[in-house]
Amino acid sequence: MQLSSAKSVVIVGAGTVGTELAGEIAAAQPDKDITLVSSDNTLFPMYPAKLGAQLKRKLERAGVNIVLGQRAENLLHLDRPYAGSVKLTDGRVISADLVFPVIGSRPNTALAQTLSGVATAPSGRIQTDKWLRPSKYPNVFIAGDIADIGDGMTIVAISRQNPWLIKTLKQALKGQAIEDLKPYVPWKKAPILLPLGPKIGNSWLFATVGDWVTRQMKGKDLFISKYRKAFGR
Repeated sequence: MQLSSAKSVVIVGAGTVGTELAGEIAAAQPDKDITLVSSDNTLFPMYPAKLGAQLKRKLERAGVNIVLGQRAENLLHLDRPYAGSVKLTDGRVISADLVFPVIGSRPNTALAQTLSGVATAPSGRIQTDKWLRPSKYPNVFIAGDIADIGDGMTIVAISRQNPWLIKTLKQALKGQAIEDLKPYVPWKKAPILLPLGPKIGNSWLFATVGDWVTRQMKGKDLFISKYRKAFGR
C-alpha cells in the first residue's frame, strides 16, 4: 500500500536486493521517481566490470536515477521502509515518499552463540574452521548466513555448502575423522542472477549473460513456481 501511493522512492544499498528492487519497481510502476544509492563507485565491483556497467545502463533506461560513491548518513530505520529524506556524504539531501534501507542483512546467531568457544567476526557472522565447525565440539557444524567461511550471504552459498555438509556428515557417521576429510572450499566468485523486472536483467554465470538467460532462469517468476512445488503449494 505504501509503495502504491508513493510517487518517489529512494533505495539505499545497491546489492542484489536493492538492485532487483529498483528494477522490479521500475518495471511494474514506471511513473515513479526511483533513486538507487550505492556506496561503491560502480555496481557490483567484485564482478567483471561488464556486469555492473550493463545493469547500470538498463536501470537508467528504465528511468532509475543511480547515485554512486555515496553513503546515507541519516537513515531512520535499517529494518523497514519509511517516508523521509536521505542525506548523502557529499551533503545532498534526497526527499522521498518511501525510503528503502537495503544495506545488508544481519545474521541471527543467537543459537550458535550458546556453544562454548564461539568467536564472532566483525560482520556479525560466526567464525568456523575449514570444516564449518564453530566451536570446540568436533561434530557440530554450521552453514548458511551465520557461517563466516568466505561465502556471501546468498542462497547460492548454501547451495554449495549443503552438498558438502551432507557428504561430510555421512562420512563422519561411518567413523571417519573430520580432519581426514576434504575441507570446505567457498566460492571464488559465486554465480549471481539479477533480474530487473520480468523481462530484462543481467547475470554472472562464470561469464556475463543478459536478458534472455536471466529472464528464463529467474526473472519471469522469481522462482515462485519452484518454491510452490518444493513446499507443496
